[in-house]
Amino acid sequence: MARVIRSRYRWAMSHHGGDPSKHLPRDVLDGALDSRERAPRDHGRVTAIFTRQRNEGRTAHESLRFTQERGAEGDRWKPRRKGTKNQVTVMEHGVGQLIANGQSMALFGDNLVVDLALDAQNLPPGSRVRIGSARFEVTDEPHTGCHKYAGRFGQDALDAISREDRVPEHLRGIHFRVLEDGIVSVDDDVIVESRA
Repeated sequence: MARVIRSRYRWAMSHHGGDPSKHLPRDVLDGALDSRERAPRDHGRVTAIFTRQRNEGRTAHESLRFTQERGAEGDRWKPRRKGTKNQVTVMEHGVGQLIANGQSMALFGDNLVVDLALDAQNLPPGSRVRIGSARFEVTDEPHTGCHKYAGRFGQDALDAISREDRVPEHLRGIHFRVLEDGIVSVDDDVIVESRA
């Protein structure tokens, strides 16, 4: 059976920066993060799928295969070994929309964007999630922002998501490792099968 992976569009960045006119100030970010509508906790959905290219470009997919050997197929990140802790990067849709402030969600560089709560209480390391025909496990590998994140969304955004009391909320996202190979598509259900 042939495997079909369809790309919606290819998006390229000529530099690491986003649009500075879209960067939100810290007070606005703090208020919006504290008052945001919370994502579902048990059953969510996939809102976007991306792979990262060598030139800092991004490809958006309607469907993509995830494997134990490669993580997200076609992604520039190549895990050195099967089951590595940072095979797949995942971020919460609502948080991404808030931080991006109208910029493309591709700018973050995460493989999966989901409408599901990713905080440590809801998805502690070892939790298992089914998406499409693939199964994943949440790892304890930190997923934190860096200078590229600050360049794309502003230093205030990096400071806001990195505030000590917000660290357990995983506002930058989390990492998955692939437990069972499978295809994930936009709008697939994201089902929490077990929590560690």
